[in-house]
Amino acid sequence: MLLHGRLQILRQVIRKSTRCSWLPSFGRSKRVQDRCLQIKNQTSQSSLSSYENLSDLCKRFKVRDILIATSRVTNVGMDEVLSDRRSPDYVLARHITMYLSFKYTGYSFPKIGHILSRDHSTIIYGVKKIARLLKTNKKLQETIYRIEKELDGKK
Repeated sequence: MLLHGRLQILRQVIRKSTRCSWLPSFGRSKRVQDRCLQIKNQTSQSSLSSYENLSDLCKRFKVRDILIATSRVTNVGMDEVLSDRRSPDYVLARHITMYLSFKYTGYSFPKIGHILSRDHSTIIYGVKKIARLLKTNKKLQETIYRIEKELDGKK
């Protein structure tokens, strides 16, 4: 779908650039030329900000690797972590995935939300909740430690 949108923008650029090139040089206005340049700049920016290949932007780990490690350690399947179910085990595994994704990938909240099919505010809530629980819950600290060990083994 993103590729289809790019092709439409590219068609507009081709149409606009051909319209600009056939105008006589003495009668060409700056407004037409600026409009063509703006469209070309918008096209290049949209191709850089797409979510198609997020693995290139990642600093250390991929969200997929974190999701796999979390599902192994917590014994919750990846489908359940990504589902909309609200069982406490599923929610805890989902929030751990959000927390570790934010901690280790360097992605922003909207990018993590896009990958996990959630809103950015949901990601913020999950990260803050796990950070708050880590201060007091020893079992959660141990679980996250085991997930981090498994991630370090994959690195």
